Amino acid sequence: MTEPDRKRANSLLVSLLLNGGAGQARQLRDELEQVHGVVVTLDRVRQDFNNLHDLGLIQKVNDTVALTQEGRETAQGTRKLP
Repeated sequence: MTEPDRKRANSLLVSLLLNGGAGQARQLRDELEQVHGVVVTLDRVRQDFNNLHDLGLIQKVNDTVALTQEGRETAQGTRKLP
């Protein structure tokens, strides 16, 4: 995982944590840009969702995602991004 990928993944996890642990792709894409200064396409966010799901950090159903316990710990900084 490259450094920009890692920054984007961490930003997504933190945004999810601050939004009660769940969110949708379009809302999170907008938040990435407005809050974290990371400009990406909606397709890229969906691809990141797939990667985070494969790592066991989120659960996903279509464009809706929720943090797992491991994802929550990663967002809080008590666990490193795999």
